[in-house]
Amino acid sequence: MNPAATPHPAITAAWKMLELARAGFALPVIDVETAAWVLGLHGEVTPPLPEPAHTHARLAAALAADDAAKATALLHDRLPRPGMERLLIHACHLGGHRHADALLDVALAHPAAWFNGAMLAGTSRPAELLARLDVSRGQPLSMPDIVTIAELVLRGLDAGQPCPAAEALWQPLADAPDALARHPQFRTAHLRFLARRDPASARTQLLRYAETYPRSDLYVGAVAVLARLLATDPAAAVALVAASDEEADVSVWLPALCWRFELPAAAHPLVTRLLDSTDPETGLDLVTALARTPNVAWLQRAWKNTEGLADRDERIVRAIAPALMQLHAAGLTAQADTLTSLADEWLGDARVIDGQLPATGLLRVLGAPGLPPLVPWGKGFALP
Repeated sequence: MNPAATPHPAITAAWKMLELARAGFALPVIDVETAAWVLGLHGEVTPPLPEPAHTHARLAAALAADDAAKATALLHDRLPRPGMERLLIHACHLGGHRHADALLDVALAHPAAWFNGAMLAGTSRPAELLARLDVSRGQPLSMPDIVTIAELVLRGLDAGQPCPAAEALWQPLADAPDALARHPQFRTAHLRFLARRDPASARTQLLRYAETYPRSDLYVGAVAVLARLLATDPAAAVALVAASDEEADVSVWLPALCWRFELPAAAHPLVTRLLDSTDPETGLDLVTALARTPNVAWLQRAWKNTEGLADRDERIVRAIAPALMQLHAAGLTAQADTLTSLADEWLGDARVIDGQLPATGLLRVLGAPGLPPLVPWGKGFALP
């Protein structure tokens, strides 16, 4: 690597992360992949790493460089090997948004490999994707099957191009949701479906689920419902968040009200109340939410409220990095720069990951522009 020729600060930080992995430090696989993605996106070659980190890094770098041929060749080579059972799942998360058809070909060629069909729902061959599911091969309908079927239905609704085969499988499940409600993946898919098909029922179902399950387990579904409601009735969206008297319940859904990168006026009293909290976990929830907004004064207060939080610096980085990435994806560069400067002030010379890496470096990598969405619906202003 030649840092002088690659001015983006994320590149140097990504290289340092992979150097840790090279030295034998056990970084989470997703961190290895993210650092490798940053390098691949900027035309850099990843350093040699111990396995399986080496394979995951090469895969991420190839997909970041939009080199589907290199990525699929690596998959074909590695998938038959012991210990690589989950590699195709990672490929789907990293590259499904760009290379659904190519990765579906890999899934078809390796029927024993685990894969994430929901991430491949953008394929031009939905019938072949459905044929790869367990249920289509005579096995019981599994939760990964259900999530894939739901994603095909949701894609069809959004594009105005329904997938009748997927709808035929999904509708009986949506008509009797109680049978599968214990599964968080189903609850999320169900709420996302209702948010599109029947918004009023979506609000009712969201609160009904919240009576039984933690609000944190309903977060993506809550975003699907609340962020859409914000466009037509912000006060109603705020009222749904405030329906619980529990401070933690309110704070965990608050980021949904900031999905459009601002906080509706109706939510200001909620934030004012939460800013008086002495619970550092509530402070972290507030930082997570307010990182999406331009209100620096509130964000500073929220950060101060995280004092006493275990692993504070690393948790702060991991809380605000998704917002930073989404600000970049939405083209809100000035707001992203403000958030970065603010976080740099907070973090100072702090080091994370057992003191091995500057916290500001980790933020540069996890919040870098151009990262893969890792979820089927994308980033930026896109809604679940």
